[in-house]
Amino acid sequence: MRPGFADARAWLERRPVTPGDARAYLREINLGAHLEQLPEELREPFVDAVLERLDRTAGGGVEIGYVRLNIDATA
Repeated sequence: MRPGFADARAWLERRPVTPGDARAYLREINLGAHLEQLPEELREPFVDAVLERLDRTAGGGVEIGYVRLNIDATA
């Protein structure tokens, strides 16, 4: 038996997220490991800087642009 896959395909899918509380979402989901590395007094300014760079929705919310990698394979 040979290792590997008989058939495989991969594709990217855009999956933007618009969290209700963008600051809390970024702090917990995206930036947690980075914030731990910073001194306490630099953490909120860092989150502020990231928020400023994110796209805004028509309603004024923040959109975080995730891209999902999908893989479908059979042995």
